[in-house]
Amino acid sequence: MAIASGVDRACFAKALVSMEEMRVPALANAGASGDLRGRVARLLGVPARTTIWPLAALLLSALAPLALTQTQISTTYQKWIDEDVFFIVQPEERGAFEALRSDGERSEFFEQFWKRRDPDPRTSINEMKEEHYRRIAYVNERFREKDKPGWKTERGRTYTSALTKT
Repeated sequence: MAIASGVDRACFAKALVSMEEMRVPALANAGASGDLRGRVARLLGVPARTTIWPLAALLLSALAPLALTQTQISTTYQKWIDEDVFFIVQPEERGAFEALRSDGERSEFFEQFWKRRDPDPRTSINEMKEEHYRRIAYVNERFREKDKPGWKTERGRTYTSALTKT
């Protein structure tokens, strides 16, 4: 209606933008400013931009913390499979682990992994698990090479994986 009454398009567009900037802080309006931008663009005869980009950016920024949280939660299990049991996990076990979708499933896998290796399930401790982690601590302390932890060295691999062969 303003344009139809003879108001200059550029002047009206500047007024709309100024009013919007005064009304709400810029960051609080980030998700809602797409409508105003489209309106100003139409007033000035600029081809309309797609609205999917602002919505996608808003959605990604909202979901990023959730993805980061899931990654952080899973880091413990990823470290376990990639470091703690790297030399003793069987290829089929690794494949089964990597197919798991939740940390609950990974936790259950972890428990079953050590249960299968318990030499005496009647005792309250898992002797193999205890010995395995004792050996990792030992090789990390004694076999470290420059920037390489002891478990990654040839001597460390030999010492930690020898447990599974006895």
